[in-house]
Amino acid sequence: MGSFRKLKSYFKFYNRLSKTTKAIKLVTLSKLQMLQTTLHTRRYSLVYATDLFKVKTSMPMNEFQLLIPITSEISCPGPIDQILANYTSKVINYLRANEINYGFFFLGRRGLYLFKDYQIKKSYKGFIYNVNKQPISLLVVSELLQQILSIPADRYQIIFNRYYNVFTQIPHSYNIVAYKHLFDTLNGSCELDFTSYATRNFIRKRITLHKLYEYNFALVLYNALRDHFVSELGGRVAGMDASIKNLDEILSQVRIEYQKARQNAITNELIEIISCLNVLISNTGLKSSTRFNLFK
Repeated sequence: MGSFRKLKSYFKFYNRLSKTTKAIKLVTLSKLQMLQTTLHTRRYSLVYATDLFKVKTSMPMNEFQLLIPITSEISCPGPIDQILANYTSKVINYLRANEINYGFFFLGRRGLYLFKDYQIKKSYKGFIYNVNKQPISLLVVSELLQQILSIPADRYQIIFNRYYNVFTQIPHSYNIVAYKHLFDTLNGSCELDFTSYATRNFIRKRITLHKLYEYNFALVLYNALRDHFVSELGGRVAGMDASIKNLDEILSQVRIEYQKARQNAITNELIEIISCLNVLISNTGLKSSTRFNLFK
């Protein structure tokens, strides 16, 4: 490799980078440990929220689906965004094969970059970033939901990474039927009975179902955002772990080269010192037997 000083600077740089990477991993693990406990309530909050959207409804011939991929907001999230993009591409191929129109509404900073090859200009409908700038709550999710519902669609599909462990984050999706189709399907079978007047009964049914629809939609979106945010941390831990292993290998190689270059530099300096000393001795008129030899 290069000179002794260059190797020394390389060694210091990789050593600092290794320490920084380990610190990032420890901080991420601490955040992940605090957030993992919240995921245990996911199955309880989604048991009834997702049941509302499992009702079979008749969709129009020119159905339009709004795809909502949730992408990363933090740096170094690992491969989870690329895995999500591959999963979304399969969804797009399915929609194209069945001649279903679709559009994109991105949640997350990396959405536009990941899906730039999917004709975003024609199907782009919206983009929100800095989603995790504030703590994720139902209030924040309700604001996001209003912007999503402002785009008319027959079906909304939320695509995100579901967290299982630090090294396993699997893409998942929620299919949510639009409110107008859900109400038309449930209107005849709804058992709500507020008053004997048919008109008021119909209006109250509609208002109650609409509130129930938005609340369950918000719960599903909230859980998807929480899942994806924890997946980001898990992906970062996995990425930092791989980076630490690579840095350790690089450091071991640089350390060997650095020690060789250091020893060579010390040997060369000693040779120069002994040579200069021999020249000085020869100039003083001493016998050659008194000269120094480094290799004796």
